[in-house]
Amino acid sequence: MSDRKFNFADGCAIVVLGGLCLVVSAYYLMPNLEAARGEARAGMTYNEVRYQHLVLNGIIDGDEHNPEKNDPWGEPYITETLPDSTIQVMSKGPNKTTPESGFDDDDIYTGMPEHPNAAVYRAKKRQGIFMLLVATVSWITLSILWWKFSKDV
Repeated sequence: MSDRKFNFADGCAIVVLGGLCLVVSAYYLMPNLEAARGEARAGMTYNEVRYQHLVLNGIIDGDEHNPEKNDPWGEPYITETLPDSTIQVMSKGPNKTTPESGFDDDDIYTGMPEHPNAAVYRAKKRQGIFMLLVATVSWITLSILWWKFSKDV
C-alpha cells in the first residue's frame, strides 16, 4: 500500500460510491411495489371479515351485516355457523374458489392464525436486509478498490 494521504476528493468519491451502491441495490433488490395492491386488498378483506364476525356474534355494536356486500375480488362474503354457535365470516380470496370443506391458501376467514400478509411482511423484511447487505459490501469493496487504484492528484 502507498503512503498517500486521504483527501477531500477521496472522501467525496467514497460517499458517491456508497450512494450509487445503495441506489442500484435498491432498484434491483427491493420488493416489488406493484404487489402492494394485492396485499392491501388482502389486509382490507381481513379487517372486514373480522369486523363482520364481531358484529354478527354480538361482540360489538356496528352496522348490520349486508349479505350482498362483496369482497375486493367481487365475490360475496360467506357466513357459516360453527358447532359452538359462533358465526364465521369468510372471503374466497383472489382465486375466487374454496374447497368444499376447509380452506385453501388464499382464503381469508375469521379464525386465521395470523394476518394474511404476515408471511409477505417477513419476506420483505429479509429482502430489505439482504439489499442493505449487498449495498454495504459493494460500497466497501468499491471503496477499497478506489483507494488502492486511484492516483494521488
